[in-house]
Amino acid sequence: MALAKASCSNCGDIELEKEHMKLRLCVDTSQGSCVYNCPICGRPNTKTLIPQIMGMLVKEGLSLEVWSLPAELSEPRPEGAITIIDKISLLEANNLEELIGS
Repeated sequence: MALAKASCSNCGDIELEKEHMKLRLCVDTSQGSCVYNCPICGRPNTKTLIPQIMGMLVKEGLSLEVWSLPAELSEPRPEGAITIIDKISLLEANNLEELIGS
């Protein structure tokens, strides 16, 4: 049972079994991270990793999940796409009449 040092956003510094850690790598951005649940409180945690650390942990046998960004992010947006201003207006609307312009 190999232990690794990590940190929990709730509990602080922790130790957990490497088998309970999963590495994730986005092929589109080359960003790597380690995900795990705290063994004390159960809270999920994510830690961004530099490529050298990712490589070292893969060599040590940690499981690696490779993923891609959703294809929708690269699709062209139509002219009538909702903007951040539209979203703010919807959040500020007090009732249905304001939303439909009555």
